[in-house]
Amino acid sequence: MRRWVIGVALCMRTAEAQSACARPAPRQFTPGEIVVVPDVARPACTISFANTQVELRADADGKVSDIIAGFIGRGPDGRFYTSASTSAEISVWAPDGRLLRNVGAEGRGPGAFARGLKTFLFDRGGRVYIADRNQQWSVLGPALDFQKSMTAGMTGMAPASLALDASGAVVAARQSGASSFSVVDISGQTPQVIRSFGAAPEGYAPARGARRIASGGAGTFWAAAPDGSGWGYELELWNTNGTRLRTLRRSASWFPRSLPASTPGAIPPPEIEVLHHDGTGLLYVVLMVPNKEFRIPVGLSPSDAEKAMSAMIDIHVEVIDANAGVVLASLGPVHPLEARPFVPEGMIQGTRLGYRQSEGPDGLSAVRIVEYKLTGR
Repeated sequence: MRRWVIGVALCMRTAEAQSACARPAPRQFTPGEIVVVPDVARPACTISFANTQVELRADADGKVSDIIAGFIGRGPDGRFYTSASTSAEISVWAPDGRLLRNVGAEGRGPGAFARGLKTFLFDRGGRVYIADRNQQWSVLGPALDFQKSMTAGMTGMAPASLALDASGAVVAARQSGASSFSVVDISGQTPQVIRSFGAAPEGYAPARGARRIASGGAGTFWAAAPDGSGWGYELELWNTNGTRLRTLRRSASWFPRSLPASTPGAIPPPEIEVLHHDGTGLLYVVLMVPNKEFRIPVGLSPSDAEKAMSAMIDIHVEVIDANAGVVLASLGPVHPLEARPFVPEGMIQGTRLGYRQSEGPDGLSAVRIVEYKLTGR
C-alpha cells in the first residue's frame, strides 16, 4: 500500500498538470468556532513536489563551507538566506541560486553571530531579523547593513516556534510557563514582552520544544497542538491580541482524536511535525503517526532507540483549505525512509516552496528548492 501511494506521488511529480485544483468558496466562521474537518475517502486534489531548478551549493573554494537545511529564509525580494554548521557567517543567495555574499563573523554584538542554525524572519520593509544560538537577535537592513543586535532573553527560539507579526513584533511559542504564546516587541534595544496568552495544557510539560506556529497574515498566526499532549489533530488560529479566532479539528481515522500525554516507556501519540501557511489560506501539514508495528525498544542506547522507533512511524502529508475547512489533498501512509526522497525537509514561510538537502557532484552539501503543487483529480 505504501509503495502504491508513493508511486502515484512520483508520477504526479513528472506528469503535466491536467487540471487546476479548484478551491471551495470560503466560509464565514463565528469567533472561537470549532470547525470539524471531516475525513474524505478521495480528496479533490493531489499533492506533488516539483523541482524549481534552483539549487544552493557549498563550494570547494570555501566561500560556503556547508549549508544547514534545518531552516532556510527567503526575503520579500526572493533572496535566500542560509547558515552553516562550521561557520558563523550568513550566506545570501540570489533568487536563481547564485551566491551573492556572506555576512557576519563569529562572536556577539553588531555584525557577529553564533555558529550553527539561525532563524530568519522578514518584515514588509525588507529588514531581516536573525536569531542565533547565543539567544541574540540581529537586524539587517535591505542592503544587508547591520542595524542593531540585542539579547533575546525569551523562550521559543526554535524556527518552527517563531513568526513575525505585521507590526514587526515577534510571536513566540513558549516552552514553559502558564501561557502558550508571547508577543515580543524587538523594535528597541531590549526585547519587551507585550502580552502572553493561551493557557498551556494542564499538567503538560513539553519535552521536545514549543508548539509549532506559522504566520497567518494580518496580525494572526496558526498553532499546532503541542507534541506529546494527546490533544489530537488540532490547528488553532490566533490573533496576536490574544484572541483565539477558531480551531480546526481534523477527523481522520489514522489519527486518534485524543490519547494520554506522552509518558516514559509508552507508545507516543501522533505528532504534527510541520505546520506551514502559504499566505493564501492553505495549511500544509506533515504528521508522524506510530503504526501497528510500533514497539518500545528495550536495551538500546537512546540514539539507537530513536532510530528504531523512527522506522515504526508513518508519514502523512496534507493540505487543508483553512478558509473553507476542508482537506484538499492527503498523502500517506508513507514510511519515513520512502518519504525522504520527495517530501521536503522544511518549508519557506509564506510560500509553497520547500527545500531538500542533497549532495553536489563534488561531495559538498547542496539544497534544492522545490514547490508543492495541487492538481485536480
